[in-house]
Amino acid sequence: AKFQSPTAKFTSPTAKFQSPTAKFQSPTAKFQSPTAKFVFPTNLLSPLPPNKFNKPITSLTHSSNITALPLPHQMTDKIKLLLVDDEPDILEFLSYNFRKHNFEVITASQGQEALSKATEHSPALIISDILMPQMDGIELSKELKSHEQTKHIPIIFLTAVHDDYKVLYAMSTGADQYVSKPVRFDYLLSLVQATLLKHQH
Repeated sequence: AKFQSPTAKFTSPTAKFQSPTAKFQSPTAKFQSPTAKFVFPTNLLSPLPPNKFNKPITSLTHSSNITALPLPHQMTDKIKLLLVDDEPDILEFLSYNFRKHNFEVITASQGQEALSKATEHSPALIISDILMPQMDGIELSKELKSHEQTKHIPIIFLTAVHDDYKVLYAMSTGADQYVSKPVRFDYLLSLVQATLLKHQH
């Protein structure tokens, strides 16, 4: 092979490069300029062998496609929840969805009723609104945590309250988590499962 210019000279047994037509040739490739053609032999361009990473990527586009974290085997039996809210539509929505996920659901529309049902049924977890007539969620939490029979029950607050201080005060009564309204059920379900796992240990 031979390469020559006013300033350099290159020689190789297998390649040839020449100016001004700018041709480069080897047993496996050819490059030509100014048309700039670069050709590999076809046996070097065979497609990659199929593998497990060639599968198409799918994406989640809606919250209903999200799968909540699974509970351990010993928690797959029906778990008893107490739902407390003075809005019937919210109680109906949550009850329907939790029952679909194999929970046993008890409901109450205000704090005093919830306190009575918590004592009677010993639920695994309580989900309660904060703002309710007669006895609100904060007073309910205080009462639950002051009784030996119910003080161990974890509490998740549902709230439309945008006052950070009130939310912090509510949490200081012993609640584990809070969720802002409007409620995304998939998120609430994951939070319920995580809270149950935490209190299991």
